[in-house]
Amino acid sequence: NSTNETGFKIEKKTGTGGTYSQTGTAPANATAYVNTGLTEGTAYYYRIRAYNGTGDSGYSNEANATTTKAVITSGGPDNSEMVLVAAGNFIMGSTMSNAVADEKPQHTVYLDSYYMDKYEVTNARYQAFLDATGHAKPPYWSSGQFNCGPNFPTYPVVGVSWNDADAFAKWAGKRLPTEAEWEKAARGTDGRKFPWGETGANASLANYNGDIP
Repeated sequence: NSTNETGFKIEKKTGTGGTYSQTGTAPANATAYVNTGLTEGTAYYYRIRAYNGTGDSGYSNEANATTTKAVITSGGPDNSEMVLVAAGNFIMGSTMSNAVADEKPQHTVYLDSYYMDKYEVTNARYQAFLDATGHAKPPYWSSGQFNCGPNFPTYPVVGVSWNDADAFAKWAGKRLPTEAEWEKAARGTDGRKFPWGETGANASLANYNGDIP
């Protein structure tokens, strides 16, 4: 940096064989540059040069990054859709008066990026796990209570313990999320009470209190 800069010109190319072209500018005091409209799973290369009223500087060293896919399939025996949760801070915990002790104090947590299953594990997916491993069936599996078991293939499996869920995840080549990962994926980053905001649940937003949208 120098005190004579007006700003920076940012140039980008796709892949090692591409040709650089200007993709944007940034003011002299900029500490970051956001480049939108990129293609998932693509390698991009960047270089910058300072400019002022008399001309441009030489180019910076080249930097590169590969964009991450927002949605993937996990592969393996489960092969389910997974969604990227981007790296960054989120507000964890609660300030509500009736919050339990381990939810306080509300605090900021940084997490690296990770993938989370897009959908709950269905009875059909859990059946595949049972068939492959001989794992013990959940308590409601045979009775069909709470829409559990093979007669309700698209419903989420219920009645599983933490150990059951852990065994399923390992069979699928995954792992269970940490408490912080689950909370960030479920509520977002800004400390809201619900994924959709502060308004309480109702039948237009979720299967809630016996009401189904």
